[in-house]
Amino acid sequence: MCLQGSFQPIMAQSEPGMLAIGMILGVLASMAGTAGKQCMRFSELQRRKGTAASVFLGKVAMGLGLLFSAVLGPLIDMGSYAFAPQSIIAPLGALDVVWNTLTAPFTLGETLTLRLSLGCCVIVAGALTSSLVGSHDPGDWDMEAIQRILLRPTVGYYLLAHK
Repeated sequence: MCLQGSFQPIMAQSEPGMLAIGMILGVLASMAGTAGKQCMRFSELQRRKGTAASVFLGKVAMGLGLLFSAVLGPLIDMGSYAFAPQSIIAPLGALDVVWNTLTAPFTLGETLTLRLSLGCCVIVAGALTSSLVGSHDPGDWDMEAIQRILLRPTVGYYLLAHK
């Protein structure tokens, strides 16, 4: 059971296998975001054709794109945080760029260059390293700990400098 004032995911505390579920859900959320973005891009390509059928198809694709990007992806992402801490899940959001780059040549007819492929490799390496090697301890965040962090002079300096 989660203690009052603690921000740790309830399930991630009890079973180690839940970490894998959280990571899988994080990857699926990034894939849903990619599907949404590609549907929206497809919608614009159809709109540019100008025929009645393509404009209608574009509107359907836009609706699906918004559904995937604004509803389905965020719901899956929210669910992933119930199984794993943010330090593991957040880097997986970068995989959205990878899925987009790898699938756009097949779905939208775009060109995949060597430079884009190498960039994808760097992103995958960074996301996996951050998720697998990074801190897996979400810590004990009570109100006093949060106040100690937010009331430091450096936070005030940061806020003043970024107006």
